[in-house]
Amino acid sequence: MAHGSTWSKDQIIYLIVMKLGTTYRWREIADLFRQKFPGTTVTGKDCESKFNKDLKIAEERFWVQRFKNEGIVPDCEEGGRVIGHLVLWLGELPLGDRVL
Repeated sequence: MAHGSTWSKDQIIYLIVMKLGTTYRWREIADLFRQKFPGTTVTGKDCESKFNKDLKIAEERFWVQRFKNEGIVPDCEEGGRVIGHLVLWLGELPLGDRVL
């Protein structure tokens, strides 16, 4: 699953949350990604490329960064959904691995 492949909305949100909300390196994010989305073959390099190129100006990334920095939940339905996923997915991880 190269970074140029079609990613689902949940996969995009997961990648953003894992990168901005944890201390994990790209390889660790890819390992968790494959567990969360069985059947995917994403690598650490795929995750890094997707995040740094395709998601550079993604609205979801902005929402997560703003929540991380200012604690502001977006007032739109999709933004609230993204932050809801953030809370759910980070809640599954050890406290020491989270940066939020």
